[in-house]
Amino acid sequence: MQDELNKMNETINSDDILEKYGITEYNASDIIKDFDDAVAFKEEQARIFKILDAADQSNIWKVYNRRIPNYVQTPVNNPITVIKEATKASIMPTSYSGDFRALSLSSKQLAHKANRYFQMKWEQSDMDSFNNQAADYAFLHGTSGVLFGWDKDIVEANDTHINLGLQKKSPLQVKVYHPSNIFPDPSAETVDEMNYLFFSERKTRSFLKSIPRFANSKALIEYAADSVGQTNFNYVPDKDKQFQSDVVTFLTCYKKVFREKINPITGILETVPTIDIIYMAGRTILDISKDITPNRIPFVPLYDEKVPNNFWGISKCYKVLSLVLTLNQLDSTEATAYFKHQNPPEFINLMANLNLAEYQNKRDNPDKAFIVSCDPKAVQSYAERPELPKNLDAFRQYLIQTIQNISGVDAAYLGASYGSIQTTGGVQEALNRSTMRDSNRIKEIDKFIKEELNMMIEFFIAHGQREQFFDMPASPNKEASGELLDFDPIELLGRQDIAIVVSNTAPRSNASYEEAAMKLMELQMKYLPSQHGYADFITPEELVGWLNIPKAQQNVLIDRMKMQAENLKLEEYTAVLTAIGTLTQGGMTPEQAIQEIVKQVENSKMAGLPATPMQQQ
Repeated sequence: MQDELNKMNETINSDDILEKYGITEYNASDIIKDFDDAVAFKEEQARIFKILDAADQSNIWKVYNRRIPNYVQTPVNNPITVIKEATKASIMPTSYSGDFRALSLSSKQLAHKANRYFQMKWEQSDMDSFNNQAADYAFLHGTSGVLFGWDKDIVEANDTHINLGLQKKSPLQVKVYHPSNIFPDPSAETVDEMNYLFFSERKTRSFLKSIPRFANSKALIEYAADSVGQTNFNYVPDKDKQFQSDVVTFLTCYKKVFREKINPITGILETVPTIDIIYMAGRTILDISKDITPNRIPFVPLYDEKVPNNFWGISKCYKVLSLVLTLNQLDSTEATAYFKHQNPPEFINLMANLNLAEYQNKRDNPDKAFIVSCDPKAVQSYAERPELPKNLDAFRQYLIQTIQNISGVDAAYLGASYGSIQTTGGVQEALNRSTMRDSNRIKEIDKFIKEELNMMIEFFIAHGQREQFFDMPASPNKEASGELLDFDPIELLGRQDIAIVVSNTAPRSNASYEEAAMKLMELQMKYLPSQHGYADFITPEELVGWLNIPKAQQNVLIDRMKMQAENLKLEEYTAVLTAIGTLTQGGMTPEQAIQEIVKQVENSKMAGLPATPMQQQ
């Protein structure tokens, strides 16, 4: 077996893989140079990521200042995790929130089917979970994102020969990478502008050899020189795991290539940009997916705060990092000061002729006596340490207050009770503060989710098929009222009369919408616009949609309201038929009976009474 691998290794190399796919636009050296350029450009950014990870994991002392004397106390004051978690909890949506809105009457049915279809695909792909993971990275490091693929584009456990019982719910693949494992083109600010984008992972050689698409590259995997192994800058507590002999750096490169292709419409040969996916172990190419569709790098970035002219964003956590480090050093100084004052440097008089080793070992023994050759009072003395500044607590409060002001995370923001927050005005002030500070971040999340949905649409248009599915209502008591829908994603191709609308359901921002919706419903109940020929201010379904409750409960309430409306209509129709029957039995013709019922309905509306003429019969 070893001889066979050696023979394969002699005959197969990266250039052979390129030749296999007929690729002449670039070679292995070009790819390696691109990666080296991306690594060099990112060196300082990677160091920051490492420090932020260490702060979030309360390991900042081990990373930022590794050589710590034994006597130094290292308490961990960790606002970084609080800021990250509070930001995510405040503004990150907890459920599917992208919708298709029909802009014309002819697109209404298509928009309805697309809504149900992509909500189903969103849930099948577990997008909410991936977005939650991306938010963890983005709100700590400033940058994260979601990579999309179709079927075998993204190498994962489901692709192995071994049946692990992991069944794919959807051919659409989704993956989130730690920002330290993302290496963008240094010359570009946005993904669409990039000529290449690398993703780095640490994989075992045995895992890579179990991937079917790498079956012909097993020898390359076995002997891949892991010369890029040090590029994984992510802080990992278990350092041994990074340098095992079986572990290799696995790279996935999305590269923009300009190729000559015949335009199917004009029949003219044109040079157009296309995207190749290049899979590498170390610096060795294993396989290539040529000219993928959709024809774009399928990565959607998420930012805490976008920085102009830079791919990398910035986070609240980074903005307060230096303050957090100062706060930790201050805590350490104060905690260590007590120990230092109890154990100051000691000076021993040489004229005493003491055995220093014995003295140091037994000086705290209350039963020990030492013989000295001089005045015992002149044997030893201690260094005097300066007292800690009197304003130390004031300086600590200054640091904490500054961190709160920059991040927007304070006791009121986190829902804790203090001072005026117990009053109505205090609660509203805290709510307004959080919403104002995070309004731009909420818009960034809306943009992120909209782009994710756009990416899903492009993948399903390119690879999806017509599909029949049963749209089940949320209420378990209405199984029979589900809707059988037939949808082909390609129907969305080129449609300009359907728009994607994203409404963020963040807990903080949604509170004000809920309050506004309730006020509209109160006004509607007071003035009854529909009874005077005007449209309702807000429908019951819209009211439920703005309530700050989970999506599943919203669907249940909407189903129940629809059921109640249907029952009321049935009662009214029955009453109308009964009333018409009563009038015809009294001698009226059916036409006269209907006109009489219509007249009674109009009179009841003018009088401001419910339109139930049947009760008058």
